[in-house]
Amino acid sequence: MSQDFLDVKPGEKVTADKWNQMKKAAAASQILRGGDNTSITVTPFGTLINAKTSGGWINPWRVVSAQRACTVAPGTVNGEYPTLLDNDGNRKRLDEKPAPQMNISTLHLGPNNVGWIAIELKAKEDYRTIDTVQVVQCDFIVGSELATTNPFFFFGLPGIGDFKVRYPLARIHYHPESNTIDIFQVAMFNLNWTCKPPAQISKPGEPAQSSLPRHFFFPA
Repeated sequence: MSQDFLDVKPGEKVTADKWNQMKKAAAASQILRGGDNTSITVTPFGTLINAKTSGGWINPWRVVSAQRACTVAPGTVNGEYPTLLDNDGNRKRLDEKPAPQMNISTLHLGPNNVGWIAIELKAKEDYRTIDTVQVVQCDFIVGSELATTNPFFFFGLPGIGDFKVRYPLARIHYHPESNTIDIFQVAMFNLNWTCKPPAQISKPGEPAQSSLPRHFFFPA
């Protein structure tokens, strides 16, 4: 919108055309309410804009637990919904209704009673397309020695073998003294995945070796 109509000089005559343009400028400058989950309060000192969290916006991959059962909010990897093995042994997609539940087992924990809810993606042999993608509970992301450290790598995740890679959705902390668990959310956005396939590395006088694949996840 052009701002020329705001360029007025002191003492300039207010014409009907100028007046209508100023009315339009005032209307265009109003703060509009964005929906039921926002509130606007106009005061003599300014305008307050607040968000109401009672609307219950649920981000993708949000892990919610009750006792030992948990649900994972629908999220996508390359536009595809992962599956989850529910408490009845049935494999269901995350977007199915009712939401599938999985039990959090204290048997699948790593050092310091830490575990993960994670995406486990299996690539096809060309490392270019997805074979399967599911949500699992596991005790490590890239190796048991890293179960209590940051599982992210600047140069990509190397995977766990058999064309598979894991990406953390939430971190589990088990407290044996009280037999309770805490869940810390990690992922909050739909994801895209890509991979740099392994390559043959040759050094003089040594047999050729294959490098590790590098998997990359980033917000969709």
